[in-house]
Amino acid sequence: MTVSLRFKVKAGSGTNRVVGLMADGQTIKLEINAPPERDKANRAIVAFLAEILDIPARRIVIKHGRTSPLKVLSFDGFVDPAPLISRLTGK
Repeated sequence: MTVSLRFKVKAGSGTNRVVGLMADGQTIKLEINAPPERDKANRAIVAFLAEILDIPARRIVIKHGRTSPLKVLSFDGFVDPAPLISRLTGK
């Protein structure tokens, strides 16, 4: 059981936060403090999302977009994306 979600990430932003859903209603916008170099931002994304969702970081995998601001992440142990989106965006 795995759910995949799309993210648009602004690395090196000075803060870690979920900005919210983008206009398409399916992509979650994130700001991450870590710079987009040597996988630092990717590791920070996984750690930040694991903390918000209160799950082990090993259950989150970047499936696509390791070198792009547009990413697809998979979350192991979930069957429905709606609760994940709600927990991340507060909506």
